[in-house]
Amino acid sequence: MGTLTLDNATPSFRTELVYMLGNRVDSGLTDARLDRWINMAYSHLTHPTVHRFHELQHESSITLATDDNEYGLDSTTLGYEINGVIGVYYLDSTSVSNTARKRKLSPRSIEWFDQRTLTTGEPSVYAVYGSNLYISPVPTSTQNSDLLRLRTWRKPADLSAITDVTVIPSVWDQVILMGARYMAELDLGYRELAEMSKQNYAQMINEFDDAFQFESEDWQQEVQIVGESYNQGY
Repeated sequence: MGTLTLDNATPSFRTELVYMLGNRVDSGLTDARLDRWINMAYSHLTHPTVHRFHELQHESSITLATDDNEYGLDSTTLGYEINGVIGVYYLDSTSVSNTARKRKLSPRSIEWFDQRTLTTGEPSVYAVYGSNLYISPVPTSTQNSDLLRLRTWRKPADLSAITDVTVIPSVWDQVILMGARYMAELDLGYRELAEMSKQNYAQMINEFDDAFQFESEDWQQEVQIVGESYNQGY
């Protein structure tokens, strides 16, 4: 995990960001604004379209229900927010078991579902659309209470308490700071400076990708991203 916190009394994300912004002391650099820029960079960096961290891979289960082929991919269903789905597996069991019969579901587009009358039985394909997971065939009473096992990219919680640290290695703290600097300069209207910081931020990510690719195997795997495109001009 990271080492920098939000604590103003020690070297921290806040104090380092203020220093990077020229030690500004005006009322525009409130803790709330600093935290927002820091968390925007943290959220962007940890999205699987930017860098895939082992620390954010997670497994969870969804219980199937009769005649239900739509399940929420949110904290209510999974217990945490996610940024993407790596894989979905059907378990012919009501509990996670190494001896249970397993089937890996194949990803499809939502259009595939829209163009077909779904059959019933054990799920074999899935689609991610918005914050929902769709499966086909549709479970019957035979599959009721069986499990779907999901491998996902977990979305890290924002830093909020002054003692919070990131869940990714501390070497990435400096990358987050550069991203936060870009967010801040863009927000404050320093367009030329923001463009330079943006380039430095992208360069740092690319350099760290080359140095730390061991953090994520299977870079060519297809990832079903949750929600809208995350480009946002970064």
